[in-house]
Amino acid sequence: KVQQEKFLNPDYDKDQHDPFLLKDMNLAVDRILKAITENERVVIYSDYDCDGIPGAVVLHDFFKAVGYQNFHNYIPHRHYDGFGLSAKAVLSIKEKYNPTLIITIDCGTTDIEAVKQAREQNIEVIITDHHEPKEEFPDALAVVNPKVGNTYPFTGLCGAGVIFKLVQALIARGGFAIPAGLEKWWLDMVGVATIADMVPLVDENRVFSTYGLKVLRKTRRPGLQKLLRKQKVDPRYLSEDDIGFTIGPRINAASRMDTPEDAFSLLATTDEAEAETRMLHLEKLNTERKSAVAQMTKELHKRLELKENIPDVFAMGNPEWRPSLVGLAANKLAEAYNRPAFLWGKDGNGMFKGSCRSGGNVSVVRLMEATP
Repeated sequence: KVQQEKFLNPDYDKDQHDPFLLKDMNLAVDRILKAITENERVVIYSDYDCDGIPGAVVLHDFFKAVGYQNFHNYIPHRHYDGFGLSAKAVLSIKEKYNPTLIITIDCGTTDIEAVKQAREQNIEVIITDHHEPKEEFPDALAVVNPKVGNTYPFTGLCGAGVIFKLVQALIARGGFAIPAGLEKWWLDMVGVATIADMVPLVDENRVFSTYGLKVLRKTRRPGLQKLLRKQKVDPRYLSEDDIGFTIGPRINAASRMDTPEDAFSLLATTDEAEAETRMLHLEKLNTERKSAVAQMTKELHKRLELKENIPDVFAMGNPEWRPSLVGLAANKLAEAYNRPAFLWGKDGNGMFKGSCRSGGNVSVVRLMEATP
């Protein structure tokens, strides 16, 4: 019964873990506090999805709250840069901002070459991430990832959850003159990411999703207020379904169809006029995204109608398709025919990229491993 109560009604203060249990957290905190004290230029490098972008807003809001201004948010372009920290992006950051430190959010654990490139450019890198590590690690100043080091009691955090733990550690050690409990207002972003990224809603993620929803229902963010109003969602009764079907898809639509900064600005801005502009733009992008996926799905069904026998595994594509959308179409196909679907398109650099969905009956990883 105690476990049931804890699961259904987690306690914010009692049901969280010490952030300093995360491997390399001490190194990361000391380096960031040094950067703040010495007013070094820092770049926040986040993934472009509905985990990385809310995570980037959390660190952005923290820096603003403590009066630190010498930082920039950089979000890679899905269509041209691809996933993760790339050597190309590092060179672009060096040329544009010339920072001494890059902090990643929701990426970086396996980006060995990019970190090597950063070091060659005299840029130190702190990685915060939650993805599975490989045998070799990048030569970063710190790799803060609950799946690295076997020191943290819970490995299921999303990227925004990891950056929130970093912010908690910075507040604990930094001695900043900010209101007590201010970080709780940033749980709206952690809650959105935790639910949208579909990490297991157990342990610390229960805290983040539960309290994230409570903050979202009182959100101070004009962009979210306008987005919910447009969709006729009453914030007071906002649920996880509203994150999954209203907020999440619009944040993701920015990187799938245009630039991810549109979603970041919607969430981070305090300006009413900018919030309105960004909201309307994201609505437009989301409508275009739906239309594009519907067209792709229609084309796929037509192709399958021409086949004498429906194959056990679908492997199809079109160089006109955006790789950012093929996963959505693959999901529809896998669900409709109850079998794995592998779809591909061509990105802005002329690279062919694909995505796959299993249909629920088979592991696509095993399928790929078994293919010569």
